[in-house]
Amino acid sequence: MPLKLPVWARIPDLPAREFTRSVWQKPIAAAAELDLSAYLRSLIGKIDELPGSGGKVALVMSIENGAGGSTVARSLNRSALNKGMLSVLIELQSDLPAVKPAAADRQEQGITKTDLRSVNVLLSASTQTGALPADDIRKEFDLIVVDASSLAAQPDVRTLAAHADLIVVVVRDGAAAPAAIQRATAGLSKSGAVPTGLVVNRVSISSVIVQSQRETLGLVS
Repeated sequence: MPLKLPVWARIPDLPAREFTRSVWQKPIAAAAELDLSAYLRSLIGKIDELPGSGGKVALVMSIENGAGGSTVARSLNRSALNKGMLSVLIELQSDLPAVKPAAADRQEQGITKTDLRSVNVLLSASTQTGALPADDIRKEFDLIVVDASSLAAQPDVRTLAAHADLIVVVVRDGAAAPAAIQRATAGLSKSGAVPTGLVVNRVSISSVIVQSQRETLGLVS
């Protein structure tokens, strides 16, 4: 698959975990969200290397629905918190009144929901030259992770690229057509020279092992 974007992380196709919770004293099985932090260490390293003062904005988006972009965004935020960084996750919602209230445990993790217009307003002050304004969010956090959903669901999220310090494009291995990835890349590149890379999700475990061996042997440029 001819890609112009560098691959920053490959995440294996991990089995879903289950846990048991009680609802009105009746135990039911529920799916536990995967923690992908172990596979995003190199991405955290890239964020650490970004130049400039103030917090950094990492825009996480996917090409298609179901690629796992939200899981990657939450795991990236969790990785930063575990490293001791002051991080916040902003989840972009297209229809806030229809969104159910977030669970208490997710609110405690510094996760907030808002719409596209509000995120643009929130981040627009950071594009000004000179010292950051006193109320700029970059003064409050080391990392601001924006979960921008998928380009298929919300094409206008491309406007957020102008405010980002790093753009992470999540694709499911073998699912997104090369032409679709190239179109998304072309649209994002209009926002300037923002470092942009791929996180390839749900890769076969054998492929991840082979890739790791190649990197160990120095066979990957």
